[in-house]
Amino acid sequence: MLKRPHHTMRRIPYIPVSRKHPITRTPEWHELSTNWNIMLHYYAAPGLLKQAHQINATIIFEKVSKYFDLTIHGMVGKRRYKKLVMARQIAQYLLRYRLKMPVEAIGKLFNRDHTSICHSIKFIKGQLTMKHETEISTHLINIENQLKW
Repeated sequence: MLKRPHHTMRRIPYIPVSRKHPITRTPEWHELSTNWNIMLHYYAAPGLLKQAHQINATIIFEKVSKYFDLTIHGMVGKRRYKKLVMARQIAQYLLRYRLKMPVEAIGKLFNRDHTSICHSIKFIKGQLTMKHETEISTHLINIENQLKW
C-alpha cells in the first residue's frame, strides 16, 4: 500500500466566524440541538403578521402548549401520554404546513428522527380527511383560530 507524501495532504484553512456577519448569522443544522430557540425564530412565515410581529415557530409552540395546558418542555420531551402526543403532533403539523419547515429541522426541535415527524404529519392529515369531525381536527381548528392565519 502506498502512502501519500506529507506535503500533498490537504489542509483545511481556518475561517474566523463573526456572529454579526450577515452570511454566518443564520444558524447551521448542527446548531439545532444545542440552541433550538434560534431556529424557532429563523423560520418565520413570510407575509403573515399578527399584532406587529410575524408568526413563527415560537408562537406556534406557545399557542399549542397553552391550548393543551402543557409546558413546551413537556411537548418536546419523550413521554407518550395521549395529551402530550396529540399536542406534539399538531405542533409538528403546523410547523410543517404553515411555516414550511423541513422535517429534519422539526425533528431536531423535538429531539426525534425525521421519519417520526413524517409519521405524525401523515397521521394528522389522515384525521383531517375523515368525513366526520375528529378530536384532533377540532383541536387543530381551534388552535388555527387562535393564531388567526
